[in-house]
Amino acid sequence: MKTFLQATWWMLLLRGLALLLLGFFAVVWPGLTLYGFAVGFAVYVVAVGVVNLITTLNGLGRLPLWFLSLALAALEIGVGVFLLRHLTAAVSTIVLLVGLVFVVRGILEIISAYGDGYEAKNRSLLAVLGVISLAAGVVVWAYPTASALAFTWVVGLYGIVAGAFLVSLAVEARNALGVARG
Repeated sequence: MKTFLQATWWMLLLRGLALLLLGFFAVVWPGLTLYGFAVGFAVYVVAVGVVNLITTLNGLGRLPLWFLSLALAALEIGVGVFLLRHLTAAVSTIVLLVGLVFVVRGILEIISAYGDGYEAKNRSLLAVLGVISLAAGVVVWAYPTASALAFTWVVGLYGIVAGAFLVSLAVEARNALGVARG
């Protein structure tokens, strides 16, 4: 019977390659990467606000408490426009959110490394990846605005290291699947 890791090896490979690519760009072009993060996040917030506005206006007769949805849409559009005009605030928000993702991912990877579905040799890789994620999140939270450039490098280094770990894990799972077939 295939383990979960063997069945999803290709998704790990894609995730690892995406992290390697993100890491490369963040280390080589940190300023451009950070600016791209900020603009992308602000545009996303505006887009979500516009979609919520359209959805609310379409559901005026049918949507309970429509005025709350309308207020939320206006708030999202306003915050998105503010972030586009004040990219430093967008950068700080992104830094804190990515730090949160790193911390949560690290905790979950450490916990799941010792759960069912992982062979002993893969558990240590996943646990180390969890510790790296947790450490990256703590560093990002400790210096959110003062070290935005350092944040980009932390994201870049995390992407390179974690991406390499995931590619390694995917190759190991794929090899194990090949042995199981043969």
